[in-house]
Amino acid sequence: MTKASQHTSTPGAKGPRWRRALLRLVALAVVCVVLAGGGLWWFQRLLIYPGALQESSLNLPLPAGVEVWERPLPEGGVVQALWMPARGPWGLGVPGPAVVFLHGNGETARQWPQEMAWYAKRGFGVLIPEYRGFGGAAGKPSELGILDDVEHFAQRLVDLPEVDPDRLIMHGRSLGTGFAAQLAARRRPAALVLGSAFTSLPDVAHDLMGLPRWMVCDKLRVAEVLRAYGGPVLLMHGDQDQVIPVAHAHANAAAAAASGTPATLRVYAGTGHNNMPRGHGRWEDVQAFLDAAGLLPSPASAGSSADDAQAH
Repeated sequence: MTKASQHTSTPGAKGPRWRRALLRLVALAVVCVVLAGGGLWWFQRLLIYPGALQESSLNLPLPAGVEVWERPLPEGGVVQALWMPARGPWGLGVPGPAVVFLHGNGETARQWPQEMAWYAKRGFGVLIPEYRGFGGAAGKPSELGILDDVEHFAQRLVDLPEVDPDRLIMHGRSLGTGFAAQLAARRRPAALVLGSAFTSLPDVAHDLMGLPRWMVCDKLRVAEVLRAYGGPVLLMHGDQDQVIPVAHAHANAAAAAASGTPATLRVYAGTGHNNMPRGHGRWEDVQAFLDAAGLLPSPASAGSSADDAQAH
């Protein structure tokens, strides 16, 4: 009886061992997929935000009059934004327009004040937020984290007595066009100025590397915002752009037109991604656009073209 019992229990013991081996294989496969997915998540963030790997730019000198704003982060450290007060000509005590400029993925905020002084000379205050992890800033860059910082600084901007919140302009370059668009979705601006804009980051990843769109962690959808915006939009793009093909500019223009307000599209012949005029587009095109939108003081310019050339 005892031997029979021992004999009949042997096949039952083999079954559980087989199932345990299968479960181990499945668990190992799941771990491998999770690790591979996590590696892909980490690697694509490096591609999207390479500026976070560059040396700190905190020691770059700032032009006179530029203020540094700071925001403490919960994990420690701070992220900064640069504020350039307007130099006129609206008049003392009269709230004027302001610009939020969002830079590209291989740049830092401190590289842009001299160029963005074009706005300040025409009576615009200029805010240049830094991205988490860029230029010595604390934190790790991500769409949600950076947008939270940008929204924080934008709110601080419109709370200033010298700023008219109804005349706020979002100006983005390359990666910054995605943040400019997302900020516009949260806080409707008077105008959008976008240089080398993509339709979305998943579209760029699909076009350049053939990645499925669902695999891209940060979306930064621009065309989606333009379809609902309905305000003045200036799109500037190089026709030889190999990073963000000019087809994205035409798709964004079509998206803006679907909102009922056609975009102003300027395509520069023989121009790629990193040799755009001024890095983001031509100032004369920006000026004509803002003048048509009624966002420049009268007379339309507070400085001459010669002054611009000397300033840059």
